[in-house]
Amino acid sequence: MNNINADILIMKIGKKLMELVEGRALERGSKLVALATRRASEFYKSIGYDESATYFKKTLSDDSQL
Repeated sequence: MNNINADILIMKIGKKLMELVEGRALERGSKLVALATRRASEFYKSIGYDESATYFKKTLSDDSQL
């Protein structure tokens, strides 16, 4: 299998997995699916997700400045 076919297969699997997640969410009465990603934004856009915010985080340690 070449890289293009592997990428297409991975996207199809990813899309199917998200369909299952969304179906389960609907069954539970959820109105929204939200997630954070760094590398897959184009994939999520391609299956109908809208970019809604930027996610920031900071790891704190004892010597962190406030």
